[in-house]
Amino acid sequence: RQGTHELVAGTYVVRSSPKGIVNHGDVWRPHFAIIGAWCVAVMAAGPVIGIYTKDNQTFKNLIAIQKEIEATGKVHFASASEGKSWGYLGGKKWEVNYLQIRAILREPPEDYEKAAHEIAKIVLAQYPKIPEKRVISVVLSYGYDIGIASGWRNHIYSYRAGEWQKILHTTTL
Repeated sequence: RQGTHELVAGTYVVRSSPKGIVNHGDVWRPHFAIIGAWCVAVMAAGPVIGIYTKDNQTFKNLIAIQKEIEATGKVHFASASEGKSWGYLGGKKWEVNYLQIRAILREPPEDYEKAAHEIAKIVLAQYPKIPEKRVISVVLSYGYDIGIASGWRNHIYSYRAGEWQKILHTTTL
């Protein structure tokens, strides 16, 4: 039999049974050094990254937001992430800084918008210096995943930080 790889290599694959013991070569010694150096580099990277990120206020704020949302008892899991999107439209560059909060709910709320407002209130309380231009997206998810089937409903509420503050001041929670 000759597949693509065998054609390129100029070889054949033949089915046969060995007669006696099959001798194989030892592992090339530099492989051990390469793998060892890679393992040491990975182990050393953790503490080095920790040194640079331990005083990073952004991570502390994101973790505080996540823990506070999970502490409400209304969600299975919450995540908080920051990012930036950019692109060009009509030859002009645009940028959007965003903070996305994703909450997987334990049960569907009566009012998804009110649930999003509760989460946004937590975000603004935990992250008071959020820039006015930043977009805060609250993604509420409710559904199931049983391995062979899943179904999810997502409700997304996105506003700039200043707009969220106005909304929260005009509504009662």
